[in-house]
Amino acid sequence: MNSVLIFLTSFFISLISVIWIKKIATRFKIGSLPSPRKLHKEFKPLMGGLGIALAVIGGFVVAQLLGLVSAEFWEKYRFFWIGFGIIILTGLFDDLRGISSRLKFLGEGLAALMLILGGCTIQSFGG
Repeated sequence: MNSVLIFLTSFFISLISVIWIKKIATRFKIGSLPSPRKLHKEFKPLMGGLGIALAVIGGFVVAQLLGLVSAEFWEKYRFFWIGFGIIILTGLFDDLRGISSRLKFLGEGLAALMLILGGCTIQSFGG
């Protein structure tokens, strides 16, 4: 039952926040315009990743409130959360201002470095 509650919380947070963020992005014209290099033919609002990130965080908060995640969880996985924040900020800056591929790659590399510093390893390359 707890898993269903966490899923539903995350689902509704993502649904509401993505709709809300889409309205804000449309209002302030934060999006992608059509061009010869793009497939879409009309304005496409950006920043949807922020809504998904809020849903992930909301799911973990609910899991903690239900006692499924200990209070030490946030500290134990702090490098994951730092990397998560770096990815969110990199995407947000790219959506708002547009950043170079090098700067985007640097943000992704820093996020990966956080995972490595946190002890994340690859166990296997096979299936």
